[in-house]
Amino acid sequence: MVNIFSIPDFSDPGKQRRANILVVTQFAAMIMITAIVIISLVLVPEHYEVIFQAGVGGAAIILSYYLLQKGNLDAAGWSVVILGWLILTLDLAFISGIRGVNVLGQVLIVMFAGLAINGKAAIYITC
Repeated sequence: MVNIFSIPDFSDPGKQRRANILVVTQFAAMIMITAIVIISLVLVPEHYEVIFQAGVGGAAIILSYYLLQKGNLDAAGWSVVILGWLILTLDLAFISGIRGVNVLGQVLIVMFAGLAINGKAAIYITC
């Protein structure tokens, strides 16, 4: 049986480092999602769409964690990048309105891809 709260062991030290970064990112993302939902519901209760957004973001993180537990490190990393990019784009297009490009979101996604997937992935995303 797989321990759901453990980080898979990889024989390659590079893959192990990437897996550790991915798990820390997943944990931090779940904390941020929870904090954003609580703060949003307290400060701006009329914006109930934050619950749906948190559900989609949480599902993306859970999918990534599941893929990592199965040993699919690259698929787990790419799922965070692709689904994160989709969530960012859909938020800009349908909820926040297109006022400009969210530079912070793009920089974080590119940095994450470079750290958790590989350097070439970060180059592909920036191009």
